Amino acid sequence: MQEAGQTRLSLFAFAEPSMAIACPPTHVHTAEHSLAEVRASYTEMPGLCLTLHQARRLFGLDDSTTTRILHALVASGFLSVTRTGMYVRADVR
Repeated sequence: MQEAGQTRLSLFAFAEPSMAIACPPTHVHTAEHSLAEVRASYTEMPGLCLTLHQARRLFGLDDSTTTRILHALVASGFLSVTRTGMYVRADVR
């Protein structure tokens, strides 16, 4: 159990340990949860095509978190980035 005021580190799946982010213990969504939510949305809607800004707004995340999640999904081979900066499923492109 964590004491009040402590933060815990949360790692993205498929990401480097250096990409860890600190989340307050009371934060409802962990980085893993957010990454899973983004992955699930692209899985449920294979034609989903979003810019970084659109993804940030759709998933309700800050710029840094959105960037890390999208980059982790690109690095894992799940997403790819088009020449126009759109994030799309790599197997659908």
